[in-house]
Amino acid sequence: KDMLLTFKNLFSTSPKKLKDLNQYDGNYHRGVLPTMLKLCYFANYSENRKQLKCVNVLYSDLNMFVYSVEKYIVVSFKMSQEYSDWKNNMSPTRKEEYINQEMLQKYNKWKKKYFKYDLFDDFKIHSGFYSYFQNNDIVVKLNKCIQKIKKSYDNPCIVYTGQSRGGALTTLASFYISNLYPNIKFSIVTFCSPALFNRNTTLFYLFLKIQQRTLINHYRIINSNDQMIHIKTKSAIWRPLGRLRHIGTEIPKKYMKVIYDNRSVITNQFIVIDNKYRI
Repeated sequence: KDMLLTFKNLFSTSPKKLKDLNQYDGNYHRGVLPTMLKLCYFANYSENRKQLKCVNVLYSDLNMFVYSVEKYIVVSFKMSQEYSDWKNNMSPTRKEEYINQEMLQKYNKWKKKYFKYDLFDDFKIHSGFYSYFQNNDIVVKLNKCIQKIKKSYDNPCIVYTGQSRGGALTTLASFYISNLYPNIKFSIVTFCSPALFNRNTTLFYLFLKIQQRTLINHYRIINSNDQMIHIKTKSAIWRPLGRLRHIGTEIPKKYMKVIYDNRSVITNQFIVIDNKYRI
């Protein structure tokens, strides 16, 4: 029940307060964000996934967990736990990526009209996360999962969630799947996720939200005192290689909002929930 209520909330655009995401009926063990954090736990610790008896497991390995509840597909990756994960995370370079031509033409036309300039930049992605996707056929695996659900539901919705490295990988998954399935609606919830895109790729998510209307909600939960989330965005070491960005950091300010306390009103924007003032 909590999962279904959570997923319905994640695809609602009605205004709400942070406390509405943090609890159900005064119970802070429940709520949208507590439920999503619990689901990250099952991605991080594969040996405990059998506890989720009420889900339809679509794919499961040590690094990725994909399952569904009715029409909702949940995609999640584990956080950094091994040396190879950290080596992957700390790759200093970026890789160029491409999207399908039809989507690219729509995007460039929208960007020219919206920003009133001819700026057709490349899409660039953190090379470590990019290599992980390419080497492990992640897009192929996710495509098979979606095809399974489409046999039962014509309009599935996807929830991407992850903690730390898992948050970056699920965000990257949303980039690829939004190109493969341009009409599937999705929402993203990440916890202390590192940056992984260049400016043009972050603008692509604004296009998905206000033009394509497929990105419904984006919640990025952080503690801005945590230096790991800034290491590739502010450090001078990364300047020659090109600093990386989070979704929402290179869009007009009216589409982004930073939340600090339970009374803050959340509207249909790119939301950053910053916990630096919490004990």
